[in-house]
Amino acid sequence: MIEKVIAFDLDGTLINSAPDITTALNKVIIKNKGKEVPINDVYQLVGNGAKALIIDSFNKQNMKISNIDKLTKDFLLEYRECYKNKTSLFDNVLETIKQLNKLDFKLILVSNKPQFYVIKLLKHFKLTSFFASISGGDTYPYRKPDPRHILSALEDAGIKHKCRGVFIGDSKYDYKCAENIDWPCLLYSKGYSDIDINTLGARKIFDNYINLPDLILDSFANYNYKN
Repeated sequence: MIEKVIAFDLDGTLINSAPDITTALNKVIIKNKGKEVPINDVYQLVGNGAKALIIDSFNKQNMKISNIDKLTKDFLLEYRECYKNKTSLFDNVLETIKQLNKLDFKLILVSNKPQFYVIKLLKHFKLTSFFASISGGDTYPYRKPDPRHILSALEDAGIKHKCRGVFIGDSKYDYKCAENIDWPCLLYSKGYSDIDINTLGARKIFDNYINLPDLILDSFANYNYKN
């Protein structure tokens, strides 16, 4: 029997973490004598990682970056203090995860967020038990869109044989990762992306998690689909 796997991204896919990320970012910017950035700017850059978010924010204000590693460390320290204050699950996520868990699927979590926060947030929202493996951007020596991120996550989930999978994400990194492993990709329209996700060629783009189980079932029923 070929195992059926559903891989989920986290930020912008299952959770709306931009408010807390914006808070941490603005504390770093203010400490460096800059002006606060609006949350809409953060929405477009969350998927690119903390360093890219900081660099873009500083560059837009013509602020000098003398040590990006220190700024990133400062950001993560600030984020540790607020990471769950305003972060929330997107509508109908919990109900959908529970429904998928009852079906013949194995769920894995594949995020580029530091693993510390991935685990903390999944515990906070009581989602940990639904996933066979959980990984962040620093869990392995590689990260999305490198397909080895998914392959390692599958191995940690106890899947060492051939399987079929569908990737659920919100950005070009998720789409590219799915493409690199030849899995169909379903993208959430209310997530974080710096480009129009309609241009990526995803299997489907969905607006409401209520519709996700049917889209996943359809993806597996038509698995000859090739990204």
